[in-house]
Amino acid sequence: VCAALTELQGVEEAAVICRHVDDADVLIAFVGAAREYGKQELVKLLRQTLEDYELPKQFVFMEQLPHNESGKVDKLALKNFL
Repeated sequence: VCAALTELQGVEEAAVICRHVDDADVLIAFVGAAREYGKQELVKLLRQTLEDYELPKQFVFMEQLPHNESGKVDKLALKNFL
């Protein structure tokens, strides 16, 4: 899912976390993009390469994703944005 997102023009980085909500696992995508995307536009573009069950249900748009000391996306910090 991250690879599909970062292949889109203007998406600098992406991270996906899974959250358990109402007896179901929900994918949440964090998108660091240089241009503005809407949720519907991203879903439409992602449907070209991903299966329906792979599509994130929620998108969080950020100028820049948080990184840990080793330079990787800090997924623990991302959970604080939910």
